[in-house]
Amino acid sequence: MPRRKEANNKIGDGPTLYNPDVMEKGEPEKEIRIFLEKPEEGEESLRPVYRKHTYPQKQWTLYTDGACLEGNTSRARASAGIFCLEDETKNHALRIPGPSQTNQRGELMAIVKVLGVVPKGDELTIITDLWYAVQGVIENLRKWEDEGWMKVQNADIFQRVAYELDKRGGETYFQWVKGHSKEKRKINQIASSPSKKGG
Repeated sequence: MPRRKEANNKIGDGPTLYNPDVMEKGEPEKEIRIFLEKPEEGEESLRPVYRKHTYPQKQWTLYTDGACLEGNTSRARASAGIFCLEDETKNHALRIPGPSQTNQRGELMAIVKVLGVVPKGDELTIITDLWYAVQGVIENLRKWEDEGWMKVQNADIFQRVAYELDKRGGETYFQWVKGHSKEKRKINQIASSPSKKGG
């Protein structure tokens, strides 16, 4: 079975819940401990556990997209955008900082932005047309973290994604879609606008 098709069968066609417990290392007693007091020596690196809320959560669906003008050249300019149907104040366009300018980095930075603008306790679905991002988060994020992010492309942004996900109490879903829907065309325009302005 082709690798993409096999991965599709794992993740599925609809939204897939991000499970923070996948690929955890260490003693279970320490991994599930919630720090109420100052951690003992050597415990600072352990992630605190965030309990899921039991009250009804508001549901958000946000689209993300990355864009890059003049890619693979010294003049490459990457940007990103997020689009929310429920609340247009959460729509954002941003330029991608740093020397590496690719549409993949743009898409990943858009995911970071979404995780930052939606309330931590609410249920969130992130829709993206970058399969690499969905597979990276759902299947590989904890493995990469356990292995020290060795040889991981765009590790700096995936680390930011992991950090933002760990702060959330609400469920977070990721869904891959083809990049030709009406909403995706709209977010494509938002994502490409900073690149076109050159700012």
